[in-house]
Amino acid sequence: MHKYKHIFFDLDHTLWDFDKNSEETFLDLYNIYYIEDITTGHLNPLNF
Repeated sequence: MHKYKHIFFDLDHTLWDFDKNSEETFLDLYNIYYIEDITTGHLNPLNF
């Protein structure tokens, strides 16, 4: 078993901007799979 020397907790989003990363990820998913046009609210078919 590995022993860890350091564990980082990013409680104030200084190392990782979770909110921005989540937004970008969801926008990528919407664009890739055409889940929903977030500007008009129209549903588009999934592209599998």
